[in-house]
Amino acid sequence: MASTGKRRTKRAKVDKPKRNVPSTSIHPRGKPVGNTLYAPDVHDIARNAARMGGSKAQIARDIGISRQTLFLWIREKPEFAETMRECEDLALAWWEDQGRNALWAEKFNATAWIFQMKCRFRDEYTEVNRHEHTGKDGAPIEVNDATRMEEARRVAFALGRILERQRMKVIDGEAG
Repeated sequence: MASTGKRRTKRAKVDKPKRNVPSTSIHPRGKPVGNTLYAPDVHDIARNAARMGGSKAQIARDIGISRQTLFLWIREKPEFAETMRECEDLALAWWEDQGRNALWAEKFNATAWIFQMKCRFRDEYTEVNRHEHTGKDGAPIEVNDATRMEEARRVAFALGRILERQRMKVIDGEAG
């Protein structure tokens, strides 16, 4: 690599004035996290985003905070946690309205809508398949411990069937 002849000089590190804002914790990179932007209007901002179907990431963006801070506020501020529970219902209602209104639309991507509902609102829209196994007439399944002799007999029977199938293939091959 050729030298341009310019010397690099170290820039003096300028200390930025620190905000005197209390925070509940420190981010691993040293940034304050927590109370930095918390104010009463964040509740209205969150509700407005949720009324348009906004996710937690979109709510955090509209407030101007990270998702990490949003989750910290939910954990440490009961009134904000209550607001976020309300926001979940508002967003769910918006998405359900979209699906209901689109049922009669000419073009509706039902697969995308269902995917959104199942992923975003798992408690309400997750399909659960349960399989229960029972014995005859709904009785419990009977389990009998086989003796070594019984196990040997079963193995011998299975091997006999395998050998018989192989012998039939050989006979069929000779006849064909």
